[in-house]
Amino acid sequence: MTQNAAASAPSGPLSGITIVDLSTSVSGPFAAGMLAEYGARVIKVEAPEMLDAARMTGTSRRGVTAMFATINRGKEAVVLDLKTDNGKDALWRVLSAADVLLQNFRPGALAKLGFGWETVHRRCPRLIYASITGFGDTGPLANARVYDPIIQVASGIADSQINPISGGPMLYQGILCDKVTALHMTQAITAALFARERGMADGQKIDIAMLDAAVHFHWADGMYNYTFLEDDDVQRVPEFGMFYRLSHVEDDYITLCLMSDSELRGAMTAMSIEHMLQDERFKTSQSRLRHHKELGDIFKERFATMGFDELMTQLYAHDVPAGAVIRRSDLATFPQIINNETICEIEHPVAGKMHAARPPARFSQTELSLRHSAPERGQHGQALANEFGFKL
Repeated sequence: MTQNAAASAPSGPLSGITIVDLSTSVSGPFAAGMLAEYGARVIKVEAPEMLDAARMTGTSRRGVTAMFATINRGKEAVVLDLKTDNGKDALWRVLSAADVLLQNFRPGALAKLGFGWETVHRRCPRLIYASITGFGDTGPLANARVYDPIIQVASGIADSQINPISGGPMLYQGILCDKVTALHMTQAITAALFARERGMADGQKIDIAMLDAAVHFHWADGMYNYTFLEDDDVQRVPEFGMFYRLSHVEDDYITLCLMSDSELRGAMTAMSIEHMLQDERFKTSQSRLRHHKELGDIFKERFATMGFDELMTQLYAHDVPAGAVIRRSDLATFPQIINNETICEIEHPVAGKMHAARPPARFSQTELSLRHSAPERGQHGQALANEFGFKL
């Protein structure tokens, strides 16, 4: 991926698609940002009286937060007051030439401003109307104020994150549900564009509730003990998260993933305790599940007698899935990250040089290329007014 400070020729598989991003914070802007990375033109519309929360969250330099610069790069920005006739007229002019409208207002809020689904669809029948809510458009919690931790506790995710000290539930330490929702919305918008291109549908409405996205994301592993509705013949096992543990080795931490008999054999051989393979507690996968705590204690004792370098060398030599914790401060110098060019350096016109994560998808023909960095508030307002013929 490359980035140019000035506008560059369109590139990416979504080149030619225009998205109007009315959303704020993380869920919607992150989705629109990923679509911008894929080549779409994204016009971010902000209200004059409300600052996007991402512009105020986290570490900043010269008034630019790292969070906003990350999830809004590649967009154009205009400030429109949708409570005024001029602002409404401006948005209609932009929507008439757009392919997608993306919003994450609370249910009914955009309709009160005159831009609900039915109204927009009548005037712009080919426009895809993508809407993110916290709990959905209807129901007892539809109008509740929502942030990521609220969805974590409501979706069962917090219940599956076990606090190692108290044994109780805990929150995932990051904006998990917003970003999961964004991934779902990015895929859904792309699918709707494909359906429109194939003639299967015209403009259509996409609704994604953060609660639904989080439950869907969590289900396969976090809910496997709550999936079968009949109790007979169900062989229950410990929660999946029980096997996600870090082990302390010297001054570092490692993790092992021993899913098969051969991987367990490799680990025990690497640690010179292969005789434990004959122990009845560890002969089968089911018996190992029942005695996973004892097995963990044996590994812990052996870790204490081996140096970190020696242990990792032996584990890799015996083809054991193992990894050492890479500190965030060291991520940019991790050899595999360097090899993959996962982290790139970009230049923000205000904040200066920044590290950024490259979009993970690589296309053999439609190369990804960001046209510019995240915009300042209203940065492209006059240029957009000139292009679409409205007054600021």
